[in-house]
Amino acid sequence: MGLYSVLLNVTHKWLIMVINRKMASVEGVTIRFAEYEDEENILKIKVHDDDMKNKEFDDLEDALDDAFEEQEELEEEEEEEEGKGGEDDESTFMFVAEIESELIGFAMLSLADEDGEVGLISDIRVAETWRDKNVYQMMYQHIIDFAKRELEIKHIRTTVHKYPDETITEEICKTVYVAFDGNAKTLRDTLLSVPGIDDLPLSTVVPYQQRHMRQLLHSHAAVGQNILTNGVFFADMESYSLCKENLADLAEEELCMFVDKNKPIKSISFGHDFDSDRAAVCTIDINCKDAELIKCHIIKHMQRACKEVDGQIVFLILVTDHDFEDKIKAFCNGIEGLKEEEKYRESYTLSKILLKSDDE
Repeated sequence: MGLYSVLLNVTHKWLIMVINRKMASVEGVTIRFAEYEDEENILKIKVHDDDMKNKEFDDLEDALDDAFEEQEELEEEEEEEEGKGGEDDESTFMFVAEIESELIGFAMLSLADEDGEVGLISDIRVAETWRDKNVYQMMYQHIIDFAKRELEIKHIRTTVHKYPDETITEEICKTVYVAFDGNAKTLRDTLLSVPGIDDLPLSTVVPYQQRHMRQLLHSHAAVGQNILTNGVFFADMESYSLCKENLADLAEEELCMFVDKNKPIKSISFGHDFDSDRAAVCTIDINCKDAELIKCHIIKHMQRACKEVDGQIVFLILVTDHDFEDKIKAFCNGIEGLKEEEKYRESYTLSKILLKSDDE
């Protein structure tokens, strides 16, 4: 290749890089780390309706309080230990976009595993008047650059696909929450006589206990094949890496957790209850590739939830393997007093932004 061709090739690559950078920037907008004083203005930024599928966005105030508290503790440790170990222990990074001192965007990047190799966009929001002006893309580019420069992250999980066009991404999975509605009092009785219940291995599904963590982690490879979906599991409508820290954190939350007694464990599920204006809601995240065990987890969670509430209750049941969707629907529609509600159905695509190869 001649010198002219080499120069032309280099110039071409440089121009592409410059164009891409411009596409991911907005004139007058700057991005910096969020500070405690920003919290009130951050909370004023509403989430786009399309982005509400990430449930973490509902709990931003608590998430901010936790993140700022973590920052304060790390700063105190850094002062006490003269800078040793402070920044390396940080697990949440918050950024704000602003123009002329007006906050117009916020993003939160969290480390999602113990090794710090997986990141999670646990919140990203842009003020309504700035949503179609590349601010999302600018914030994503800033996060990607920060993760490459300062962290050991290999990829970042996200459900909000508003990153720059040239971003290298890979789909993890498409998830669906199918919804069913019924009266809790009626279901308390009908859930005892579900068609085919005597043929299900109900006794093998038991409440999660501390010892199950050791079993899950000890047989990580086999368990991964049984319960993980492309390397992640789901709880409370969010995605997680399988590690001690995540299991411990989930066990401390007000979640109902079930596993099976097989060795290695073939399933783990999480139930979470909350109230809406119309009815009580129970989310059921089942991580399993066995249809019969999935049915057992559904019954266990429904029976438990119906004992704790009166009146109408809506169940949102996770489907990650779409081969099971029709089976789950047929099973639940066969329960007397339970009706499928298409209007409550939720779906989203979980993707990962690739920063490094597994070999790096």
